[in-house]
Amino acid sequence: MMVRGFGVVLVLLALHASSTAQSVEIMPGTHNVFVDLQWLRTFDEARHWSLFSRTRATVDYQNSSDLLMGGYLNYTSSIGLGPTIVGAVGHSGAVAEAGVHYFSASPTLVFFGLASAATRDRFTYSWFSITRYTPALSELTRLYTSLEVYVQMQDTDLQVTVVRARTGLSLDSYQLGRGMNAAAFGFWSGAWALNPGIFLRKEY
Repeated sequence: MMVRGFGVVLVLLALHASSTAQSVEIMPGTHNVFVDLQWLRTFDEARHWSLFSRTRATVDYQNSSDLLMGGYLNYTSSIGLGPTIVGAVGHSGAVAEAGVHYFSASPTLVFFGLASAATRDRFTYSWFSITRYTPALSELTRLYTSLEVYVQMQDTDLQVTVVRARTGLSLDSYQLGRGMNAAAFGFWSGAWALNPGIFLRKEY
């Protein structure tokens, strides 16, 4: 209960953070509209301690909606490894997880990977990663590519796999291009829910 309570505190901090989002993305797709707000704050000059928040929402064309708010409290060592505590609130309630992450960044390539686990009714563990590759195409434009992967397991049962891919152009603080959100539930069966669309992203 204490761990879950700490997770809720993280979400409340993340909710405050999302009100001053550093990036906002909207992607109208074939089945729903996807909105993503992200924010990152560091707490020391060496950038070891950080809080990353994310608020995601989907609204389909029958007015059904889903909302997920999460906060990630990280300590990142000089080699990019460190512990993470995650708090999230969504349609299934509040959860808290603990894990280990790896972070690496260069002018053109950013990678964040997190392996985390929690004890609920059953032992649950997950993998989340985001990779962004943004090489320069000219003095004004960059290629913008992003790949997110989320996999959740309970004991030995695969619960959900989510993939979000983006490919487009970046001009100043705007990114525009083609996007694909895909989700599958249970073990691999080929039954993916696909939502292709056009995304517009703004960095602040």
